[in-house]
Amino acid sequence: MKKPTAILLILVSGVLTGITFVYLRYFYRQDKVSFPPQEIRLPITKLKTFKSSSLDFTVQLPEKYEIEEGVTFVDIKLGKDIISGVRNFDPIGEGSLEKYLEYADDKNEIISTSEKNYLNIKGHPAMSRKEIRGGVNKKAYYIYVSNTDKIVYVFSTKSESLYGDLDQIAQSFRYTP
Repeated sequence: MKKPTAILLILVSGVLTGITFVYLRYFYRQDKVSFPPQEIRLPITKLKTFKSSSLDFTVQLPEKYEIEEGVTFVDIKLGKDIISGVRNFDPIGEGSLEKYLEYADDKNEIISTSEKNYLNIKGHPAMSRKEIRGGVNKKAYYIYVSNTDKIVYVFSTKSESLYGDLDQIAQSFRYTP
């Protein structure tokens, strides 16, 4: 009786060893398959410097944009989408961005403003905000250059896809008389 039990024990342990070997050889290794890490590269936007010949400012903008400049404006174009830049003189001359915006909002019939952010861009008081004017939603930056002329630069777009580029362009603004 002892011999058949011993043989059975040897057979069972042999089968278990074989199953363990097959598992370790094929299945366990497949669970441990690793793939080499892939480097994720974000697109790097190359910038170019634009210096307005008539509006006394310089900005950095992505190379993909085209520029159309007039005497009182600059259009920064990407296909049909536009970021507009204009230079206004503060007609009330109080030397305050807030007073200028009160005046401009009333004059331009701005219906609503939201997401207001007060900034300092290269030493000049500024504000970014979203606004509705004449049924058109847009994002705008107002930069108040308080020199003797009291100039307000406005950069804006109604194209939501350009809001990020507008942020970059407006925040790179430098007054260069």
